[in-house]
Amino acid sequence: MENTAKIFPATSSAKDERVFRFACELKEEIQKPLLEKALEAALVRFPSFACVMRKGFFWNYMEDLPAKAQVREEYRPPCSQMYVHDQKNLLFQVTYYKSRINLETYHALTDGTGAMIFLKTLVYEYLRLTHPEEVAGDTGERMGFDATEDEKTEDGFLKYYVRDREKLEIPKYKAYQIPYRKLEHGSFRLTEGRASTGEVLAAARKYGTTMTVFLTAVYLLAVARDMSPRQRKRPVALMVPVNLRSYFPSHTMRNFFGWFDIGYTFSGQESLEEVIPFVAEFFQRELTAERMGERMGRLMDFERNPLVRILPLELKTVAMQIGAASTTGEVTAVFSNIGRVQMPPECAPFIQRFSFFTTTPKAELCLCSWEDELIFGFTSAYTNERLEKNFFRILEEQGIEVSLLDKGERYPDTGKEKKIVHKSFQWFTFICVAVAVLANALNWVAFPDSWWGKYVLVGAGCAWLVTGTGLAKRRNPLKNAVWQMVLLSALLVLWDLLTGWRGWSVNYGVPVTITVTLIFLTVITALLHLTSERYMIYFLMTCLAGLVIWILAGVGILPVKLPAAVCGAASLLTLAALVIFQRQAVAEELKKKFHL
Repeated sequence: MENTAKIFPATSSAKDERVFRFACELKEEIQKPLLEKALEAALVRFPSFACVMRKGFFWNYMEDLPAKAQVREEYRPPCSQMYVHDQKNLLFQVTYYKSRINLETYHALTDGTGAMIFLKTLVYEYLRLTHPEEVAGDTGERMGFDATEDEKTEDGFLKYYVRDREKLEIPKYKAYQIPYRKLEHGSFRLTEGRASTGEVLAAARKYGTTMTVFLTAVYLLAVARDMSPRQRKRPVALMVPVNLRSYFPSHTMRNFFGWFDIGYTFSGQESLEEVIPFVAEFFQRELTAERMGERMGRLMDFERNPLVRILPLELKTVAMQIGAASTTGEVTAVFSNIGRVQMPPECAPFIQRFSFFTTTPKAELCLCSWEDELIFGFTSAYTNERLEKNFFRILEEQGIEVSLLDKGERYPDTGKEKKIVHKSFQWFTFICVAVAVLANALNWVAFPDSWWGKYVLVGAGCAWLVTGTGLAKRRNPLKNAVWQMVLLSALLVLWDLLTGWRGWSVNYGVPVTITVTLIFLTVITALLHLTSERYMIYFLMTCLAGLVIWILAGVGILPVKLPAAVCGAASLLTLAALVIFQRQAVAEELKKKFHL
């Protein structure tokens, strides 16, 4: 995996799934069977998309997945979770709704440029099937992308990394943070606007600048319009992603992007005439191969550090999460401009528009254009629309007509199941708290001499913890079983301690839990006909736990031998069966998990 892709699994969460959607709306309804064939053809050209992410001992890594990618009618909220820790899922998905083709990808798979290339290829393949007389050229020739497989999967960061480079100073900010109330955990609000590309370009040229500089200045001003004089002491800072292929030649379909942060400190009611020159000069200074290379080099310095490389992935993950949390205050919002989308001329009569947007823990504006239609995709974690309205009002003040796209017509009503699960767990949490509080209150008033309420408190806490873990890991029954084994073993020991240590937890409880887990893993594997890579690591971890119990009994630490002997024998026999009948699979699994 390339440098930035290694960061996303550590920093993605329910607040920001790191998923983005690229979409193409045609002028006719989508035909699912033909879209499925088009997807098959697109994957032949870009087989690296058919992979899953797996967790190694030192780093996450990509593994090819031969399973066929599915096309479905849109069935869940846009940019829903793509990378599921407990499942071997593809990291992209193709859906459709009415006349729109959606491509959603987890950011660790590719960046915006790679996703757009894949979507354009998919659309071209689809139009070849639906309009064979008008769209008949070879896809590779017409799309102008003829890279080799090695070029498509190369690590651009590693290729252009210079360790002994001249260190450059990169600006950092203690940025203004938008104080609006945020939406519920894991939600974001989408607002899509439309304007004439020609009108925006004309407005930018009036100021003698580019569209990107012009819109960046508008975005900065849109944020500043709601700032109080006290809040203006901090700069408004926008993160602007940059396609590194523009500075370092590469045909990779993997992540190869950088970014820079532009900050402007407002002292009063500045106008576009004052902000635009600052933005233009900043862009000119920062958008060079040397300065983008310095930003890229700093990321690679961390990855290539010998001490970092030998750290287990769990420790790396904690370090990256701390690093990400420490930098969250450096940015106010994000502005991502994919630019003008180009397709072969023969496709134009059938295409209405392209659009894209992404998840965000703050506010993000995504921009792309098709012919004379410029689409603004605002996503926001905030409850109100003041930022978006400020942005569109400034455009209208410049003589640019803006219209909003109707979300009710463009997207189906989805997300009910997720809301039901979330609300049900909220009620379960409340019931656990209520039981614990009422039991201890009753104990205090009616039975002050015997404090049994503490057992109810711990019992409610255990029930909540086990249930919460089961829900969080419900997508993978094998991993769920191992988690429950560890959790139940710890809770049994805790109960033993709270009730006056007698040793029943380690003599009986833990060995029985491990043995039952082994039986459960065997049954589920047989019923679901799972392949070795799906079950191997969970059997190995459970067998290791069983052997530890057997060793503890063998050296006399556990005085009761029978449960430990049954647990150890079952673990040893299972491990022997894996080594004898699945030796190559065991070796491959260990090799992957300790991937460096």
